[in-house]
Amino acid sequence: MQRVYEERGTGELWLVDTKAQTVLVYRRSAPQVPTFDVELELGAGDALASPQLPGFALAVDGLFAG
Repeated sequence: MQRVYEERGTGELWLVDTKAQTVLVYRRSAPQVPTFDVELELGAGDALASPQLPGFALAVDGLFAG
């Protein structure tokens, strides 16, 4: 699935896996990079932050609470 977003020039993609309670992050390290070259898997205790959204941070635990 991420290939479609990558081919269309998306700078960053977050995929939330509710069963595994993780967030997969795919991003380009720089705008001119042709493919996603950074891949992260975030889970409990991690914070989701992005260079695309300066100042934004979200506790991954908060996505799955309740």
